[in-house]
Amino acid sequence: MASDLDQLIHVTRLAAAASIAGGMIAASQRPHSVQEAAELTTSCFFQLFPTPGNGRYDSWKNSNNANEPHT
Repeated sequence: MASDLDQLIHVTRLAAAASIAGGMIAASQRPHSVQEAAELTTSCFFQLFPTPGNGRYDSWKNSNNANEPHT
């Protein structure tokens, strides 16, 4: 089980990723679905804080092309 400090670090990192994703969404000047926003947040999170060996990260890494522009 994660310690309180580990949880705090995780949510702080997630908030940073969500902030960047929100800025990207605003800059795109087009509507986004909640699903698109969540996927963009996940991409920002894993780009900023990669965790090789983590199942969710590895799945994202294998199925995502972060080099393509967000449309």
